[in-house]
Amino acid sequence: MSCIILEPRRHYGGVVVIWLGIAVVLLAGAAIFRIRAGRMALRAFHRSHARIDRYKLTRKAIVRETLLADAQIAAAVSEHAAESGTAEEAAWRRVETYIDEIVPFFNILTYYRFGLVVSRALLNLFYKVSAEYAGSRETELPRDSIVVYLMNHRSNADYVLVGYVLSGRVAISYAVGEWARVFPLEYIFKSFGAYFIRRKYREKLYHTVLERYVQLITRNGVTQGIFLEGGLSRDGRLGRAKIGLLDYLLGVARDPALRIGCISSQSPSTTTACSRIARCCASSMRVKGAGAHPGTCKWERS
Repeated sequence: MSCIILEPRRHYGGVVVIWLGIAVVLLAGAAIFRIRAGRMALRAFHRSHARIDRYKLTRKAIVRETLLADAQIAAAVSEHAAESGTAEEAAWRRVETYIDEIVPFFNILTYYRFGLVVSRALLNLFYKVSAEYAGSRETELPRDSIVVYLMNHRSNADYVLVGYVLSGRVAISYAVGEWARVFPLEYIFKSFGAYFIRRKYREKLYHTVLERYVQLITRNGVTQGIFLEGGLSRDGRLGRAKIGLLDYLLGVARDPALRIGCISSQSPSTTTACSRIARCCASSMRVKGAGAHPGTCKWERS
């Protein structure tokens, strides 16, 4: 005598429908969050009455592709491969690593909704912040000017202070050293538009990538801040300048369509530094003086 046992079939249709419903809800929630976050960012930006350099909003992937297509980087890759005896594919992977490390991803919401609120709270908690502005409507720079702020570096709080003081004018970009390449500082600084550099790394290929990135954002009008000493001042005074990033910036001066000008300043040390920079490239471009915001140098399109 045989016994046949019939088991009911398992129905997976209901489970699939449930998971599809969850996925739809999550996607819809993510879309709504992005829309609301974008609106919050725009409201915070408009309240600040500041100006954002258009190229700062360029997606990181586009900046990456621009650098990978750069002829000077390609030549540096070939030279590196020949000198080190490695394949060019390995050298290109190295370049991609450098680009991912250097290039930031500016986020309006993080900068204007989070960064400025936190910086205002911290600075006013520990310091009494006083900011004075020179110049008037008649002496403002043309809108297509490329502005570089030259600053003394007295504290790691300078990054926060500069962004706070200029928050009503412009979102500034600057170089950050290895000390900030830890979570969550790396994400925060990159979302603020800061780019990372290896200060004591001497590889030629790396410096070619860094130079071409700095010149790319300079040529596209991104406002930058440079700490002249390249590190913290030990006594608070303006120390001996390190010309690495300044030399990269001045590389755009070889373009005949640009000209450099030195802006008058109430700070004698900054005026002297700016004047020296102007003289460095006077042989390759026209020098133009103007009175405007203090402590800045500019490149102006002819």
